Amino acid sequence: MKNRIKEFKKRMAPRIEELQFTIDKIKQSPLTLVALFIILFFVFIAIFAPYLAPPKGSDPYMMPNYGYSATPSPPSEEAVFGTTQQQYDLYYGCIWGARTAFKLATPVLGLVFLIGTGLGLISGYYGGIIDEIIMRSVDTVFAFPYIILAVTLVIALGQGLSSMIIALTVAYWPFYARVMRGEVLKQKEKDYVKAAESLGASDARIMIKHIVPNSIYPVLILASLDFGAIVIAGATLSFFGIGFPIGYSSWGQLASFARDWVSLNYWWATVIPGLFISIFVLGWNLLGDSIRDVMDPTIRRE
Repeated sequence: MKNRIKEFKKRMAPRIEELQFTIDKIKQSPLTLVALFIILFFVFIAIFAPYLAPPKGSDPYMMPNYGYSATPSPPSEEAVFGTTQQQYDLYYGCIWGARTAFKLATPVLGLVFLIGTGLGLISGYYGGIIDEIIMRSVDTVFAFPYIILAVTLVIALGQGLSSMIIALTVAYWPFYARVMRGEVLKQKEKDYVKAAESLGASDARIMIKHIVPNSIYPVLILASLDFGAIVIAGATLSFFGIGFPIGYSSWGQLASFARDWVSLNYWWATVIPGLFISIFVLGWNLLGDSIRDVMDPTIRRE
């Protein structure tokens, strides 16, 4: 038993050393710390939304409104950030909108990462007719601007979170497939892959143990950048009025309510939701840059 423990520790020593090096790099990177602070701030808002803005109806995601006046009302004791047109509570919408952003972007990013990375890995490794079929599918999706494709799919499927997840997944997975395929094509010609093949390693072992760990970094960077991009895409769909039902807590819908009130007299209606979206996206963009600096093996030792 003791010998097994010693063997395990010996086998894990390089990985522990590499993890410690990564942690040290993170501590030395101001961008990483700023990005993590911003992201954790929004995670805190999303988790504690029921306490920061207690629900006032059967559906916690529906914003309370305090009348039916078309003119936004300034910040007050009742509505801390003011109200939008139709008197929807801006503070409530911004707080619960953070939860909406994570509810949309997390499953979309998970699906496009798994689908795109998996298909890109298979396409790049096997080549031939498999590569041709997958890449022609990618080209077919790329033939349409991604936001136009997402709009079309949401209109066809109907309003709601599920429709938006499906639409954005269909629109985004080809980016991951193409990036992963390019990395796999570079890695599979290297000596360590040829050595594994000559030793009789199975295709699955070669792909998972050797190719994926050395090909995944650009995909991780793309994923961190796309988290914010997916939220913007979802906000765009809501801005067009096809994403969520009217009154749903969504930053895009708050921006849509403010489009007729772009004036200093109604600054709160445009500035506050705009700040929430901008800072959220900034955090994920900074994280993408810092992940590249910290994790990319081609530059991490420089």
